[in-house]
Amino acid sequence: MKEISEEERKWLERLAEPVAELKHIALDIEVYNPKGVMPQPENPEYPIFIISLCGSDGLKKVLVYNLRGDIKEEDIEFDKFEVEVFEDEISLIRRALDIIRDYPILITFNGDSFDLPYILARSKRLGFMEVGDYIERGKNEFRISWGIHIDLYKFFKNVSIKTYAFSGAYDVISLGSIARALINKDKKELPGYFDDLPMKDIIEYGYNDAEITLELTQFNDNLVMKLIVIISRISNMTIDDVTRLSVSNWIRNRIFYLHRIKNYLIPRPDEIREKKWVRHFQPVTKGKKYVGALVIDPKPGIHFNVVVVDFASLYPSILKEYNISYETVNCPHKECMSNLVPETTTWICSRKKGLISEFAGIIRDIRVNVFKRLSKDENIPKAQREFYGVIQRALKVIINALYGVIGADTFQFYYLPAAEAVTLYGRYVIKKAIEKADEMGLEVIYGDTDSLFIKNPDVEKLDNLVTYIKDRYRLQLEIDKIYKYTVLSSRKKNYFGITDNGIVDIKGLMGKKSNTPPYIRDIFYQILDKLRTVEDIGQFKVVKNDIIKIINEAESKLISKDIPLEELVITVTLSKKTDQYTKTTPQHVKAARMLERALGIKLQPGHMIRIIKTKNSEGVAPIELVKSLDQVDSKKYIELLHSTLEQILEVLEIKVNRRRKIATIDENRMSLDKFFKF
Repeated sequence: MKEISEEERKWLERLAEPVAELKHIALDIEVYNPKGVMPQPENPEYPIFIISLCGSDGLKKVLVYNLRGDIKEEDIEFDKFEVEVFEDEISLIRRALDIIRDYPILITFNGDSFDLPYILARSKRLGFMEVGDYIERGKNEFRISWGIHIDLYKFFKNVSIKTYAFSGAYDVISLGSIARALINKDKKELPGYFDDLPMKDIIEYGYNDAEITLELTQFNDNLVMKLIVIISRISNMTIDDVTRLSVSNWIRNRIFYLHRIKNYLIPRPDEIREKKWVRHFQPVTKGKKYVGALVIDPKPGIHFNVVVVDFASLYPSILKEYNISYETVNCPHKECMSNLVPETTTWICSRKKGLISEFAGIIRDIRVNVFKRLSKDENIPKAQREFYGVIQRALKVIINALYGVIGADTFQFYYLPAAEAVTLYGRYVIKKAIEKADEMGLEVIYGDTDSLFIKNPDVEKLDNLVTYIKDRYRLQLEIDKIYKYTVLSSRKKNYFGITDNGIVDIKGLMGKKSNTPPYIRDIFYQILDKLRTVEDIGQFKVVKNDIIKIINEAESKLISKDIPLEELVITVTLSKKTDQYTKTTPQHVKAARMLERALGIKLQPGHMIRIIKTKNSEGVAPIELVKSLDQVDSKKYIELLHSTLEQILEVLEIKVNRRRKIATIDENRMSLDKFFKF
């Protein structure tokens, strides 16, 4: 390992400092609302009757307001947790505050939008005004006066956390979905409304939510709490701000800090934009300011033994190796003007290291060269390895998000030529790598941003390609995965493959989208399970016929409506209030407005809208208002089935007859031999 710099040493010391055990408590409330009515913090007319609490120190308690007057002794006997019963609502809330004030950190799931604002507003309606001394309304959040409030909903909703820290393990941002994905635990569902259920069942339901919320902070040796703390060290922010703000805020705050410790003035965005600049290539994607990544046209078909190599942290590596930062691109030094970005008149400073370049390089290097290696070192105690794993995961979040942040025109340090230079270097190196691969006799069947798909490569030639890229361009190519076979369509960024260990790897295919109805998603995965068994052409022919049968049976069931309504639900999260959708009205918003009108309520951001495609004028309805399968529009679901499977069927030569609604082998297209490139 190369000798580390003083700045790297400081980073290592900062990040490797053990994270203390953080005493915290999870809170969840239940409001006794009538059937079909959603409780609203803006109008807290319904009583809080359960407050469930789970502490990191082992506290397990449910506080219950006996508003129905029917709680019996057996209703409060639980082995798992203790129950306290109160005869009025204020006593319930006061007791909850007394307990949670012993914990410096309060954990909720959607507590900024529901639990805390409802407690505050309901208390004031009851005349319990001192609650305002403990719960404080912020701009878009609710804080506690004695400590820190962390809303896990906002943390897990962060796209960078979801994608890079948890590898897209969950789709829907809900307590149940995240719990299933991360801790393999289901959120309890009530079989009816509060009025119809025994209090014992309701109490158990309330406790389950608090328990899951706590466990999301504790699994894998408190991974989430440690991850939050490590990100706060990287970003130089408080942990509650880390959980609420986006990755762009994390990065901006760290770069502000770097300016200050180097005694640099922080430029205004308009000062950066006033620098000389030229856009060298027009962007292809609408709304983009500069040309994006290079995506090579795929060679459609099924390809066996495909090795995917990718450039490790391509964009952060380019930032580092080519010294790209807002102040180094088109710098004022005449002697640097010959250090040009390929195919442009943009030049890069060769006299001074850029701030963003230095930051990108350090976090990339200490992740790859230190913490990633230590997290896999069997000579280190398991607990220490796992901690190093958390650190490298936090660094991965920042590294992978870094270019997207600095390339956004809303970013404080955005400079178009700098953003363009990164993608142009990336495109240039990808093209040179493909040229070299062709020269070596390696067949590249697809390329996307930072990856090359190489069919049946010679190992020695592949090693030579890796060496060439490292020596010539100072970038690292490494094997990312090996496919037993991969299926490429003519569409870019849409493919699937079966890895050498049998894992189904899907890119861009609609069937895996979180809002695909369960019935259609099940058909999608049935087809993938069939494809997983393919080893040769003989099996492939059999599997194709099996897939045709699956599709035809699925269509028949949709036509006859022999499917439970729940299996046809499309679930979409409301990202803002329904009256804030002014330019366009998506289908889930139409359904949400129908629900609001029917129930006389206002739905809040974060609410899960469950819609059914129907034959009414809107073409959609919330499932709560669909009374019969006769309302379901089978034709729309068959169209959705076809569009979901289209990318797979295209490369499998299976043609859907839109008029007859029957899947057949497309005899007019290429033969199997040609398809397999034999």
